[in-house]
Amino acid sequence: MRQEEAAVAAKFIFENLDLKDLSVCVNFGSGDVTRLLAKKPWIEDHLFSPLRREGVRIIHVDQLRCAGVDIICDLGAPRAFDFLDQFQTPRLLILANVMEHLERELRDQILPRIYAAMRVGDALLVTVPFDYPYHPDPIDTMFRPDPLDLTSRAPLNWVGQAIVE
Repeated sequence: MRQEEAAVAAKFIFENLDLKDLSVCVNFGSGDVTRLLAKKPWIEDHLFSPLRREGVRIIHVDQLRCAGVDIICDLGAPRAFDFLDQFQTPRLLILANVMEHLERELRDQILPRIYAAMRVGDALLVTVPFDYPYHPDPIDTMFRPDPLDLTSRAPLNWVGQAIVE
């Protein structure tokens, strides 16, 4: 996540969500959190620290056992999102720059599957690269959708969308 993207995401969260009731933020595809925050401290500064100050617990989720990962989860597994039931709603779910790393079949299913696991009051923040270079982790499918393509993938009440330069 680029610095500008983190700032826009934080602005969106803090202007559109009622944080007093938010209990948890689930960050899907976090990777090695220690490495992430060392390389991109603005994610902590703009997103996670302000959420923690509001009393929100940050849960990092990845398919690999890495430093700082709280829950190991293969997003393609049939019951991948069952673990969400342990957290009270409302929950903020973040899928930031993950979709370009998913094979097409899973990428086409991921938003509807997350939507199916959401409850009333939950929010989902999705970011994808628009003009970012190839970056395998472990793969990059070069999925670079425009906002309309992205929002057409799940029957959510999409509150906002932006291309961050």
